[in-house]
Amino acid sequence: MKPPRSVGIVVTGLLLAAGLTGCARRPSDSTDLDRRLILAAERGDTAAVRRLLGQGASIEAKDGSDSTVLSLAADHGQGDTVRLLIEKGANAAAANLIGDVALVNAARVGNVGRVRLLLERQPDAKATDKAKNEALLAAAGFAVMSVMSLDVPASGVESGAARKNSRGEAASAPVMDQAEAVRLLIANGASIEARDQDGRTPLIEAAAFGVTNVVNVLLDAGADVQATDSQGATALSSAACVCAQASMNDTLDAVKALLGKGANVNARDTAGATALMVASGWGRTGIVQLLLDNGASIDAKDGAGNTALLIAASGSALPVADVISLLLERKASVNARNKDGDTALILTSKTAVEDVGVVTRLLSGGADVRANNKRGNTALGLAVENGHTNAIRVLKQAMTKSPSRP
Repeated sequence: MKPPRSVGIVVTGLLLAAGLTGCARRPSDSTDLDRRLILAAERGDTAAVRRLLGQGASIEAKDGSDSTVLSLAADHGQGDTVRLLIEKGANAAAANLIGDVALVNAARVGNVGRVRLLLERQPDAKATDKAKNEALLAAAGFAVMSVMSLDVPASGVESGAARKNSRGEAASAPVMDQAEAVRLLIANGASIEARDQDGRTPLIEAAAFGVTNVVNVLLDAGADVQATDSQGATALSSAACVCAQASMNDTLDAVKALLGKGANVNARDTAGATALMVASGWGRTGIVQLLLDNGASIDAKDGAGNTALLIAASGSALPVADVISLLLERKASVNARNKDGDTALILTSKTAVEDVGVVTRLLSGGADVRANNKRGNTALGLAVENGHTNAIRVLKQAMTKSPSRP
């Protein structure tokens, strides 16, 4: 027997409803659209971005590092895609694309794509000369970590390392290259001799941070290797400091580059200090040797009458024993005095940062154990006053071998 007509109508309706439900977009489809939109924006596939937005992808979708689609397109320098996204209502402020500070921030981390994009903005939105100069100083004076942290996935969107394009290829990371960012800024009118609030030029900044590739770019572009900041420090003396820490680059190669371009090895800052004095005070043995090999005056004195040896003997947060040994090997005057009458032995007996080691080196180099300063202090007296037991023992032994003075 045939089913009633009304039953057939109901069954047909149920099938249609089931079919419509099966064709409806599931939440996972939306997530996939966002993922594909992110990849398309990064590679500058503007047509795909337009299509995916039309299919419902979120214009404010974010990747695993919480960067928006617009921000990612900017990071990769995809100008046409950026313009489309802004036209479609993407939040330019959230993507750090508004104002001169956007260029400065991009330059600071060497984001080449974003710097190029911001320099190529429409005439009414282009960076001012002041912003370009600030960006150049930022790019020159910031030590960037070489590994970007992009491995924390956001909800439903794969991270930078895990994202794949339609062909199964990994998504690319933005190009981070401070030297190239510096080249772009110079080519677009940034002043190579721009100054920050302390009078530091891009070359001084780069040298101080040991960003040698930037130092080379600036030198090749004609940066003044003899320029000084408000304290009279040159790029060379700035590179001689204690910049080689775990999170920063060593500065030895920067020193080599500066000397190769004719940096004045005996230039003095406003306190009369030379690069050799700076390097000696911070225990930079390799730089001390390089400066001496290039003609640094070993017994030059600063405004307080201190030589490189006296400064090294005064104590430092870093070991200076090797520097003192090197200076003595190169015939530094072991009994030179500053304006207070202090010798290297007197100074090190007061601080004894490395306890007996430096005292022994100075005595072996001919230091006068009986010398006293203008206050009448001797090395032994200061060692006793400061409770440096091992130094006291060594100094007393030296006193017994030294003829007493009338």
